[in-house]
Amino acid sequence: MGHSIIAVVGHDKTIEQLAQRFVTGRVLEATQGIAVFPASTPALMEECAQLDSGVPKDGGPTVPWDEDAQDIPRALILEVARASKTSSLAVVQTEYFGGHGGQGAGVISNGDWTLPWTWLSTDDRPQPEIWPINRALIELGIRKAKGLDEFDTIGLGKYRHFT
Repeated sequence: MGHSIIAVVGHDKTIEQLAQRFVTGRVLEATQGIAVFPASTPALMEECAQLDSGVPKDGGPTVPWDEDAQDIPRALILEVARASKTSSLAVVQTEYFGGHGGQGAGVISNGDWTLPWTWLSTDDRPQPEIWPINRALIELGIRKAKGLDEFDTIGLGKYRHFT
């Protein structure tokens, strides 16, 4: 079974503001005052692709572009950077199939990466607290529930794909 998502995670009011910046944006409730903006829906990816045509390849002076986050649409990063003036936002990505793959995450605060984008493969076999998404969620103040990591505490594990 696969798991392939791109999402933005943050405080619910900031995520609501981010979603309003997109015609196809929506918000999924999580826990601890956190919400999830599903960015890898086909409609939102198409919307970002259209917006990306106006974003310079180098990211431009207002986009905190990170080359390692190459699967994340530049237009999404631009809007996350703008929305992060209110509160920090984590950009997260998973790509797993049959237990192989990896995940990436970073945190943007006040318009810039405060936790740089990091990608780890399952081949690296890191401990749960080392996984990039857990590190990003800790940065947002997520407290893991007993027996769960931060990823599952806010319910990201139940989303295999965003449709």
